[in-house]
Amino acid sequence: MAKAKIKGFNIISPDIKTVYLGSGSKQKARYIQLAKGFGEDQLDEDIKSGAVIYEPFRETLDLKQTRYNVITAPTEEDGLRAVAYLAGVYASRSGMEDANLDGSAFDEERFHEEISFDEEFIFEDEEDFFEDDSDYVESFDRIPVIDIEEVVAQENSNNPRFSNGFYHMEMQTNANRPRPWWMDCMDRSVCVIKNNVKYDTPFRAETISETEIACLARFSDNDFVYLVIIDPDAPPEDYSVTTAILEYTANHFKIDNDREKIKSYYKDLLVSVAKVRGLSFDKELDIPLLAEKLSRIDREYPCTRYAKIMDYLIHIGSGKCLKADDFKKLGLKKLIDRKSGNECSGTMESDLVGMEGVKTQVSNIMNMLRYVKMRTERDIRSDGYHNVHLFVGAPGTAKTTVAKMMAKAMQEEGLIKGNRFISVTGAQLKGEYVGQTAPKVHALFQQYDAIFIDEAYSLASSDSNGVDSYSQEALAQLAVELEDHALDKLVIFAGYGGGVTSKKNNLMKRFLQSNPGISSRINSTVFFDSYSPQDMVEIVHRLAHLSSLTLPAEQDPKIAEFFKTRQDAEDFGNGREARVFLEHCERSVAERVAGLDKDKVSDKDLNTVTETDITYAIEEMKNKHSNELGRDGRFGFS
Repeated sequence: MAKAKIKGFNIISPDIKTVYLGSGSKQKARYIQLAKGFGEDQLDEDIKSGAVIYEPFRETLDLKQTRYNVITAPTEEDGLRAVAYLAGVYASRSGMEDANLDGSAFDEERFHEEISFDEEFIFEDEEDFFEDDSDYVESFDRIPVIDIEEVVAQENSNNPRFSNGFYHMEMQTNANRPRPWWMDCMDRSVCVIKNNVKYDTPFRAETISETEIACLARFSDNDFVYLVIIDPDAPPEDYSVTTAILEYTANHFKIDNDREKIKSYYKDLLVSVAKVRGLSFDKELDIPLLAEKLSRIDREYPCTRYAKIMDYLIHIGSGKCLKADDFKKLGLKKLIDRKSGNECSGTMESDLVGMEGVKTQVSNIMNMLRYVKMRTERDIRSDGYHNVHLFVGAPGTAKTTVAKMMAKAMQEEGLIKGNRFISVTGAQLKGEYVGQTAPKVHALFQQYDAIFIDEAYSLASSDSNGVDSYSQEALAQLAVELEDHALDKLVIFAGYGGGVTSKKNNLMKRFLQSNPGISSRINSTVFFDSYSPQDMVEIVHRLAHLSSLTLPAEQDPKIAEFFKTRQDAEDFGNGREARVFLEHCERSVAERVAGLDKDKVSDKDLNTVTETDITYAIEEMKNKHSNELGRDGRFGFS
């Protein structure tokens, strides 16, 4: 990891060390190694040089110093870099101020009893310091990084009544765990990290739980406690974060999560990482776009990834001026070549069969969002565009796939803040008990940028008294969330409907008719028609290619004719049916190969689908659909 100082940034990336303690337990300790001679002037220099995401952070430093400090950050690297900044400032202040954290006289003897921050303190070999069976040794220039899950788990093993929920289920396992290394860190500063990206759950109700907040009390005698919360989707004013701040009278250091500022900062970081190594970039390279693309390889530690990429380019003999071809050597051709502007349509054109109407409708939605973004960037008044849509059509028509492509393209163009996508069914939104549904729906909108609600019509399910109470609660909360997040999220309701279904089975139409509060918030409807027989043939060939199978092209008319007979059936599965068709072909291939001498079986025998196999697949599927029971459980050959 880069440690050299260059003009521009005093801290490029946090210097994180990992060591193993003891030959018996082999516990892994992680800590931040602090830089020497760092203070407020250096932080100000970095902000002026481009570290703009730390501007709100700097403003909080003017408040009275506190023992507990809460840091909210979009990535773990940004959060730990903030700890390095803050610890450096606090260390520089310690030798100058006469007041301690609690207002008492500053204990200079205690501060210097091991080593001061500005003194020389270098170990030539980390293994010489952390010898076998040794404990972690605290120091002013090292801040241990502790996962909050480990702290809660330890509290569970000490006090079973302390636990609840997820942690309670872990209690028996944790009771026999070895004594954690960080329990020796009860004097100097510590960093406790809560990573909601790494430990994500679909319906997390709060950013930090009451249990996690309570366990931080064990560090009340430490010099400083840095609670780093990694959650790019946490709301600006989160009640659970506020609870932690009030509990410990903590200062709250916010790292700016504005996408454009992050892009600008990452561009400067990439240039800095290259300059440290004596590298530059060809003028033909779009450096901001390159930095953004490379950061996706490791979203939690983008700058660290930059450093590894630069080191490897040096290793393979790339020149001092880096060109696009240098990055393509690393297998990054797709990242370098891809353009942001119309990536959604480009991907759909190449990856989706047919669906011309869908592609046009999605392109219209993207163009509208681009238009609104341009007006906003030029400070032209705009009411925004409600990014809420309805996907209706038959099953197996790639509705989920299209939703993922839209979310990815919107995130890359800055039309939504992130690309955290989730697909849930309407039934999954309902809680187990009355009163649990609304928090689940709220959590969904707090944690994700793109929300795809499949089988949305299940929210209109009813009992003898009309729509059941769970559905009513879900619909009421959805109406609230759509009002609050229609402009900054992508929300899609999906299900069977449109002209491809009968009136009796037009479930999405019934869903909208029964929920005017939802239907009034939907901005556009995308219709997914069933695939044509020719489309089905192409899908079969694409699936075969993915499985390294070859189908005879002269059999295409026969396959198309079969799917023509299936096209108007109410149970036509579209893309799913193409997959089933190919599976039947493979069954026939497997049966044929089983009758050959194993030593004489060629790759061609294994990879070729013949006319006989296709005939078998058609007959099997005809029999299946003509049989009322479907014979789904049968695996055999007629």
